[in-house]
Amino acid sequence: MSSHKRTHQALKTPVAILQYLQSVLGSEYYQDVQDCVFEHDRHLQKTQQQCKKSCSEAFLYTKACSAMFADLHNVLTMHCEFMHVYNKLFDVSCLVEMMISSTSLQNQNQNQNINTDNGHLDETQATENEKIAVQLKTERFQQSIAEITVRFHKNLREDKEQIANTNLQLRFSLKYKTLSRILHLARGNEECGILPENGEIDKRDPTTKKTQDSLIDSLVKHSNAYEALKNKCMLGAILRYTERRKK
Repeated sequence: MSSHKRTHQALKTPVAILQYLQSVLGSEYYQDVQDCVFEHDRHLQKTQQQCKKSCSEAFLYTKACSAMFADLHNVLTMHCEFMHVYNKLFDVSCLVEMMISSTSLQNQNQNQNINTDNGHLDETQATENEKIAVQLKTERFQQSIAEITVRFHKNLREDKEQIANTNLQLRFSLKYKTLSRILHLARGNEECGILPENGEIDKRDPTTKKTQDSLIDSLVKHSNAYEALKNKCMLGAILRYTERRKK
């Protein structure tokens, strides 16, 4: 048996894979991987302490993931609510500004009419007209506010549903299936819009820089230990992403 195969047979645990990555990845990227794995392990240990009793690894993993994604949803929902409230205030301020401008223009027209009539305007009629104008403006304002409120609740509800449906563990697992994408998420590059579409290099383009996945041997990438480590790294990257959003 060749030494090459013996080396890969020895990589049967996430710890061994982590040591292997240290030899093939650059120091910065390896540090990101290590930080994500440690972040995940700390979260798992914290969850175990909160249980205050012995439990299976499967139960512990499920409980930790549930808390992790619940925290992510809460943070994203908080940002969503803030933005929608901000937009609602902006719509109301625009409405008030428009009504003030309309009132100012109407007053100017009334003054011109008074001057045209040489000031001979029945005071009772003028007061009545003013009351009717105020009533109409109030009704229009209330109607517009109601429309803004309905639109606010509709958009907020739809965005909350999208957050809940999009940020699921299964969706994350499918989206972040390469180490490159996971490291982009951990570093925050994805939030800046510079994430490669699939995290892989284009072999037809020799100018394309190598991704982290291309540095890892294919036998290693298809091992269960590597998948376990990559899953830890992904969950740790989500924890780091959530903390950034909180700040």
